[in-house]
Amino acid sequence: MNNNGRSTFSGITNFVQFTTNARLGPISTTLGSSSTSNGLVTFNIGTLTNNASVTQTIVVTNLSAGFYTNTATLSSIETPSLELNTDNNVAAVLSSVRGIADVTLTQSAAPGPVLLTSNLVYTITINNKGPSTATSLVLTDTLPPSVTFVSATNTLGTCSNVAGVVICDFVPLVNGTNAQVTITTIAATNGVATNVANVAAFEADFSPTNNSSTLLTTINPLADLSLAMTVSTNLVFVGSNVTFNLLITNQGPSSATGVVITNPLPAGATLVSATTTLGSTNLTSGVVAFKPRRHHEYGEHQFAGVGSGPGRQRGICHNHGHRIGTDASSISRHSSSPQLRNRRGRLECPGKLYPYQSGQR
Repeated sequence: MNNNGRSTFSGITNFVQFTTNARLGPISTTLGSSSTSNGLVTFNIGTLTNNASVTQTIVVTNLSAGFYTNTATLSSIETPSLELNTDNNVAAVLSSVRGIADVTLTQSAAPGPVLLTSNLVYTITINNKGPSTATSLVLTDTLPPSVTFVSATNTLGTCSNVAGVVICDFVPLVNGTNAQVTITTIAATNGVATNVANVAAFEADFSPTNNSSTLLTTINPLADLSLAMTVSTNLVFVGSNVTFNLLITNQGPSSATGVVITNPLPAGATLVSATTTLGSTNLTSGVVAFKPRRHHEYGEHQFAGVGSGPGRQRGICHNHGHRIGTDASSISRHSSSPQLRNRRGRLECPGKLYPYQSGQR
């Protein structure tokens, strides 16, 4: 406070009014005395000579967040008659007071792991541990590039998706309450999906480490394998060859790995040969096993078994009996590989076999 006039002013009083939100602390002045009453601080300065100044200090604590105006009004005995400019006798200060809110964020994903093309749902919970109400609350969730956004819901506000980033706004979240956001996606690419979520409020948060979360979810591949089988003939003579053709098809959407086709030989049949357009074959205890290499999505491969008797992986079986029996094949895959459907092929070969006679073909 300054006396910029040419005269001495006496009976000077400065009134400083605070809102009821303010709790007054230490008060000091370089001239005169002070007193308080219901948020009003009164400085009784007395006489102030020309070009003299006074410094007054008031320490306050705001009890709640918000915007508050404090007003100081200066007067003296000579003011009405000697002071021509009274506009600068009043000063007002607008203060923005931030609250303190410990906002926390947790998230989960279901199912985990998830199969390719299936729904992957993220659930994000935001808690306010106070002490103040959390305002201007915003959640930012960066979705992994391996998922496709479907929808987002918010129990206390709204959400929008912008190029794979989900942004949610909330109504004020009072101390001790929570809000939940549910984001539904579709697993589009197999691998590890990383979802990063972060929340922030206008209020000061002295524990920022619990405002964000990173979640890893495994997306497993998915393959739809089917197996079909045909036979060269269902009526064959003893000692003649019969060819069984097996066709395995992968309708995707993923490549199938660790694929094995097993084909037990019918009773009375002897394996002559087995070939495959992809992978390798082997015979163990009367069972022909075909091991294709990586079976790509939407691909198909043939296998043939040639035999005498019931017996294409291509396997030829030799029949020593009088009737062709039943040939059954099945597909299996490594435990970490995609799911399989239509995994079994079965072909019955009824008909009579006649004893081989000299000159017969």
